[in-house]
Amino acid sequence: MNLTSVARTKTYLGMTANTSDTVIGQLVARASDQVIRWCSNTFERTSHTNARYDGFGSAVLRLPDTPVITVSRVLLGTTSIPASADGIAAGYQFDELNVFLFGGYLFNSGKRQVGVDYVSGYATTQADYVPAANGPYTITPTTGGYAAADLGVSNTTSGTAYARVVGVPLTGNYSYSEGVYTFNATDTGAAVTMTYDYVPGAVEQAVIELVGTSLKQRDNLGVSSRSLRDESISYSDKDMSDSVKGLLWPYKKVVPV
Repeated sequence: MNLTSVARTKTYLGMTANTSDTVIGQLVARASDQVIRWCSNTFERTSHTNARYDGFGSAVLRLPDTPVITVSRVLLGTTSIPASADGIAAGYQFDELNVFLFGGYLFNSGKRQVGVDYVSGYATTQADYVPAANGPYTITPTTGGYAAADLGVSNTTSGTAYARVVGVPLTGNYSYSEGVYTFNATDTGAAVTMTYDYVPGAVEQAVIELVGTSLKQRDNLGVSSRSLRDESISYSDKDMSDSVKGLLWPYKKVVPV
């Protein structure tokens, strides 16, 4: 999965011409793969079914793939545990990192004694308004980061779902491409809620910086330094700069995907 788009990369790098779009697209794909491998994190929504984990006799279980979007089943051995509606009644609840047990339940001690069905990934919503007359009738959501995968649009007031289409949308429809939602002119001013999976902003920034560095290095392949009249310029041969690693450290997983 690409962790940013060509258009967003060009905007940050201050590029307007289309002559390098193919090269930038290749670099975005390469940099995205580099970041995914370095972080051991796909940044994609992932379903975990019949996942088994070791229990340690406690009431808290840290899940390996986070953030957690939803948990649909918890097993202690082979016994299914209900969800707890209030954190008081016996059952389970969860947050972005953990599953919690209430009412005397504990995660059984032993190898693979706990089963959890859950979905992990980066998901969010953003409420906004279709832009006013004269357009363009587009919204680029910013909550969370780069909206990498569309999960639907609804009217914020009525809850009515908009239908996603390919091409120019009609009234009540929308199209989506590389983080941008497009609506029909007749929907001007409509309150809409967009639901999407996103790439965290720091991760996208790391990819864009890697692409920018690669573009600059094209003119210096095989060159470690240059001497000018009053100064000497040295070029880094690191695959990833310390600043880029700093952006990515919070998202690096200790256990490989």
